[in-house]
Amino acid sequence: MWKVVVLDILYQVDKMIFIPMFVISVIGLFNYCNCYEVVGRCIKFGKDEQMYTLIGGDRKCIKENDFTYCREWACHHKCSSFNNWPGICEPCPGDTCADVGQIFDKGDFFKCADNANNCQCGNNNRVKSTRKSASVKEMCLDNLRKAVKP
Repeated sequence: MWKVVVLDILYQVDKMIFIPMFVISVIGLFNYCNCYEVVGRCIKFGKDEQMYTLIGGDRKCIKENDFTYCREWACHHKCSSFNNWPGICEPCPGDTCADVGQIFDKGDFFKCADNANNCQCGNNNRVKSTRKSASVKEMCLDNLRKAVKP
């Protein structure tokens, strides 16, 4: 009889210790995970968060209020033979440019990744851009705009 009482007491004590330890463990996981917040079309990184390496894609980032907001896209499959360069999309062959995962012909105007500036496909696969500063609202939240030819 006393064995049953002792086992019952041990079971109750174990339950009282296990449940709080489980809750503390779960809370600890949330405090230390690499969790990124999605804001519209962007990933939001905190001041002390390290950005992950982007393979087979590229990103455009802007800083606002101690946060970094990045718009990411995959490299266009016609321009990338490897598609595994960290954070870089390979240039397209010929008189074309690749930006924001799309291909543009030389001379084409298009909206830049920040959704605020106008870009143009230039010589040697180079993208030229206007120099307006962009906001998080423009890059991440506003509807995508069409390029305006100057």
